[in-house]
Amino acid sequence: MSLVIQGNPAPCELRNPDRLIFASQGMPGKNRAVMMRTSRYKLTRFDDGGGELYDLPRDPDELGNLIDHPEAARIKAELQRQLEAWERQYPHRA
Repeated sequence: MSLVIQGNPAPCELRNPDRLIFASQGMPGKNRAVMMRTSRYKLTRFDDGGGELYDLPRDPDELGNLIDHPEAARIKAELQRQLEAWERQYPHRA
C-alpha cells in the first residue's frame, strides 16, 4: 500500500533554498524569540538575552550552538544586522 498526500506544490519562491526566512513568536519583553534562516545558518535571539546559531549543513540536528564561538563572530554579526533590519521593517505588535 502506498501513501498519497494530496495538495498543491509550494510556490517556486518557497522552494528556493537561498531564500531568507524570518519568524517570531511570543510576547516582546517576556518570552519572545525571533529567528532568521539562510541556506546555511539559523540564528535565534531570545528576549532574555540568549541566542542560538547553527551551521545547518554541518549540524542539521542543531546540536552545536555556535553563538559564543569566536570563529562564528563575523557571521553572527551579519545575521544579527539582517534580523534587526527585518524587525524594524516589520515591528511586532502586541
